[in-house]
Amino acid sequence: MLAIIDKQEQTVAHIEKNIIIDAKTNKVTGIMLGHCVYNINAKLICKAFNSAFHDFNGTVLGFIKTSDKHLSFTDKELLDQAWIILMKTKNHAATWIPSLTNWSDKKLSLLLSDSTEN
Repeated sequence: MLAIIDKQEQTVAHIEKNIIIDAKTNKVTGIMLGHCVYNINAKLICKAFNSAFHDFNGTVLGFIKTSDKHLSFTDKELLDQAWIILMKTKNHAATWIPSLTNWSDKKLSLLLSDSTEN
């Protein structure tokens, strides 16, 4: 399993089989299709490359690290929840973005939950 670490070095989510699981609620909040990252409402929110999530300006939303954590989901539970997001996905565009090292002001957890705060 992989962990997504934010600017405050907190784990905000986990990645298992390209499925993004919120670290607090243990609910599926997004999926990864190639480098493209989609939130709970199948909205393209960022791209993952160079072991990081980057917003469309190229700034860092979070880093991807290995994790020893194991969640008690069954594969079927994860896949069923991810399938709902996948079926809503309409725009699978591979927009080019630069790879910057500075942090974004946006919070990945809010983007994944589709909060209007970002």
